[in-house]
Amino acid sequence: MLVVGLQGSPRKNGNTAYLLDTFLEQGFKRGADIVKVPVAEKNIIPCIGCNSCMKTGQCVIQTDDMFSEMYDLLQNADIIVAATPVFFYGPSAQLKALIDRSQTLWSRKYALKLDDPKAETRKGFLLSAGATSGKQLFDAIRLIARYFFDAAGASYSGDLTFRKVDGPRDLKNLAGHLEEIEKSAAALFK
Repeated sequence: MLVVGLQGSPRKNGNTAYLLDTFLEQGFKRGADIVKVPVAEKNIIPCIGCNSCMKTGQCVIQTDDMFSEMYDLLQNADIIVAATPVFFYGPSAQLKALIDRSQTLWSRKYALKLDDPKAETRKGFLLSAGATSGKQLFDAIRLIARYFFDAAGASYSGDLTFRKVDGPRDLKNLAGHLEEIEKSAAALFK
């Protein structure tokens, strides 16, 4: 089983990185092959909205990491785990650029109706942490994640979110967080 973890935070050692690492560790313990992608370190040129992918199934931007690495990685994944902090009630800009470039995957699936053999079983899971306690804190991120996973041929298999997490150690100091992570990961990686 190939698990691709998208670390969407620009902070290498922040709450989101800790959340993803702890979550992926559960997959590793269950024998999964783990590929963690530090999205902020990737060269991903934003989508230019040209719609060429609707005709060809290929992105015209062919000089970045999205083209050379990420499309194949996402298509070969059995599970995609997207982790992001909340930035203005949405995902990080770095992760959003990757998501927007997934228009090519959407085009392959819906416009060109190309076969994706793993689409029947591929799963997507969202991890997120945000500073406030607002009721709608994760609404936009969940919606964006659902459509991203759909474009990538993955079913939305759930999410794990944490509120009032802002400082560098806030999540580590949150009572019960490890149990929540282990429970969610066990359900996903079974």
